[in-house]
Amino acid sequence: MDENELIRRYSIASLKVEGVYAHFTKKLGMDESEWTILYALYPDYRISQKEICDRWMIPTSTINTAVKHFRELGYCEVEKIQGKRRELHLYLTEKGKIFAKNLLEKVFIAEKKAIQKTLAHYGTSFVEATEQFADALQEAFKENN
Repeated sequence: MDENELIRRYSIASLKVEGVYAHFTKKLGMDESEWTILYALYPDYRISQKEICDRWMIPTSTINTAVKHFRELGYCEVEKIQGKRRELHLYLTEKGKIFAKNLLEKVFIAEKKAIQKTLAHYGTSFVEATEQFADALQEAFKENN
């Protein structure tokens, strides 16, 4: 199989994964940025808005709006990062953890089933290969633009 066909198959599979998450997120009545914040912070992670934007490639203004909304609802809070002037860590409040758990529990069950099935067939190399491809693709786009 030639490289173009492999790229096409991989792209279709990646879009399918994104589509599954997007469908589920929409079914929950959330937007992508809200979903991403819950996913990034649950159960007890502390991460900056900048890190969320960089890792998930979501615009800062979009994340800012979602964080503001979640703070108003009492789902998350911010704290200063030592040594950083402007960056803040986000974290879920107890109310936010309960909210996230209720939404994410079904997702985690489905993800675990899918990863177990895939690992049984391919082992952990598929995750490492996907991470390598993502990094290489990001670097290639940076070089060409």
